Amino acid sequence: FPGLGSIPGPFEVNPKEAVIVGDASTAEAKKAIQQVKQFQQEAEQMLAAVEKDRQADLTGYLSPVGMADLRGATNTINNLMDDATAAGTMRLQRLMLMSKYAFEDDAPFPVSKKGVVQKRGEVRADRLANSLQTYIQYSKELLQFL
Repeated sequence: FPGLGSIPGPFEVNPKEAVIVGDASTAEAKKAIQQVKQFQQEAEQMLAAVEKDRQADLTGYLSPVGMADLRGATNTINNLMDDATAAGTMRLQRLMLMSKYAFEDDAPFPVSKKGVVQKRGEVRADRLANSLQTYIQYSKELLQFL
């Protein structure tokens, strides 16, 4: 309805209302926060590379354990929160993992049936840039909880 603004969903939590029950100054928590920041910086570098050159090679940024590292770091952050706040951070965790999966799926160049590496098409490049932008957005939102 006009004038009501957007109504938050059941798992959307305002970072200003976050309740941290764990100790965010432990070595494990600091490492997790640093990892999330590092993954965010890598995504920003990838986005800059794709915006500069749609055919940029991004395979150097992809890691076979990147998804597990992100899940581990965000789980540590989730464990610092009370149940209501953790519901919000878990939502962001799921959205970040979905975006990461999407851009890791689109980052490599497509290969034809004959094994010839193709150029990245416009739709694929747009999808890649969009996934990176949403990943960065959710990552920044998650870090606001701390």
